[in-house]
Amino acid sequence: MKGSKERARDLLLLQAGNAVMGMSPKAEIQLRYVLEAMERLGFSAYVLGPEEALSHRTAQIVAQGPFPAILSNVDLLDLGVSNFSMLRIRDTDVAILGAVFPRRNLPAGSPLFYLQPLVDYLRPFVDVVLVVVHGSRAEVKKLVQQMRGVDIFLSSVGRTATAPRRVRGAFILNATALWIGRATFVVDGNGVRLKRWWPARMGKKVKEDPEIAELVARYRSEVKSIKRTTCRARPLEENRERYRQWLQETSPEEFIRLLRQGRGLPLT
Repeated sequence: MKGSKERARDLLLLQAGNAVMGMSPKAEIQLRYVLEAMERLGFSAYVLGPEEALSHRTAQIVAQGPFPAILSNVDLLDLGVSNFSMLRIRDTDVAILGAVFPRRNLPAGSPLFYLQPLVDYLRPFVDVVLVVVHGSRAEVKKLVQQMRGVDIFLSSVGRTATAPRRVRGAFILNATALWIGRATFVVDGNGVRLKRWWPARMGKKVKEDPEIAELVARYRSEVKSIKRTTCRARPLEENRERYRQWLQETSPEEFIRLLRQGRGLPLT
């Protein structure tokens, strides 16, 4: 960590999963309201869910959001969005990385392949390294056991808000659709320490923030007349296979070099 002066800062962490996906009119409205809410609350970054990064919607998020968009699925880097960002939050330098494990219906490069070289590259330049994992606690545990240099892992799957745990020097937090947690960390010459944490359950009524409650009411009124549909656009199978093959054949060093140049996967 840089410096020795103790600095207490609050970090607001959120993982929305695939909040704005699909091709329905409702999804387009969702995106508009999500971006408006994030701007009002002063969010620092938008971590796209593994299936959320549709090309046209990603372009909207990048163009409209006053914050960087970060991918969790490296198979979609050809969209021109990186899977990490370095931010200056007050006087603290923070690196935020996105990650997701491959599943049966979700081809993705394993984060065990590319995350460690990326963390090693970013670590000298920042005070805090945060990895947002769209995955289970077991998957996060696998990363913690095999990685070094990460201060905070944020898991996005689960139904309860569990208190942060420290494993091998890294804090593990959990965020869900029903629970949010606020954590206060102290960053000093000895590293990152947890000062305070408290959970809050999300309900239908947003009593804590009248401004956001008004925004939610407007959203519900606008989508009330739209019939619910299910439509998920997925990459073509041939593109999935090309992504998988490229990730298998490319060294971590070459992967990092392309990221530093701001380029996506050279598959077009």
